[in-house]
Amino acid sequence: MGLALNRSGVATSCCDISDGLLTDLTSLLHDKCRGALLDMKRLPVSPLAKRVATELACSTRPWVLDGGEDFELLFTVPPHREEAMGDLSEALAVPLTRIGTMAETPGIVNTEGGLLEPAGWDPFRGS
Repeated sequence: MGLALNRSGVATSCCDISDGLLTDLTSLLHDKCRGALLDMKRLPVSPLAKRVATELACSTRPWVLDGGEDFELLFTVPPHREEAMGDLSEALAVPLTRIGTMAETPGIVNTEGGLLEPAGWDPFRGS
């Protein structure tokens, strides 16, 4: 998918989320001096993660937002290229999930109204 995104020119930015969704989204947004509105209900959570969270009586939210070593791609697509992105997804048989939208105001806000701060892996953060 990454190579196809590059060749097609559909995406305006792209990275993996190996350091955690919020950490990598923050880096991606920093490059564009923008913010994002993240739709918490649309974030994919595997059935296994849900089951483990239930057994441990905890939330999947920290895992989804800040867990690392996930090599899924996070990318931005301008509104006028959404149809082309859908066509590319269909042609490659790779399902996509839209998890939010870009915003003019810096920072990451969730659809529940809260500001989200990254807590994923940051090699430059002091211990």
